[in-house]
Amino acid sequence: MNSSPLSGTATFTQTGDEVTLTLTLEGCPAGEHSAHLHANKSCDENGDAAGGHWIPNGEGLGSFTCDASGQGTQTITRPTDVWTIGDAGATDVTQFSIVVHAAADPDAGGRIGCGLINLE
Repeated sequence: MNSSPLSGTATFTQTGDEVTLTLTLEGCPAGEHSAHLHANKSCDENGDAAGGHWIPNGEGLGSFTCDASGQGTQTITRPTDVWTIGDAGATDVTQFSIVVHAAADPDAGGRIGCGLINLE
């Protein structure tokens, strides 16, 4: 995001039939926040081009807390029938973006950070 001090990484790893997302943030405003995978692989327009939430099984990622120093982490695991990595299928997370929101779920609030999900 253009004016956001937020930075971090979202790392997806697969072990067996599970994919784990580890989100690690710095420069995050203290308090509760949420992150979601978004339908479009774009962070243009201050994250608005990411579109709406991509929630394949109706279940969000949940909320997490950033501490007073701006640090926050969240770890989520989903089975490979919900998330895959790099297979170009409907559940392939590399075709989406990840957005950090100003508030906790279920209201989420504005977008304070956005990143594209790419294979390394």
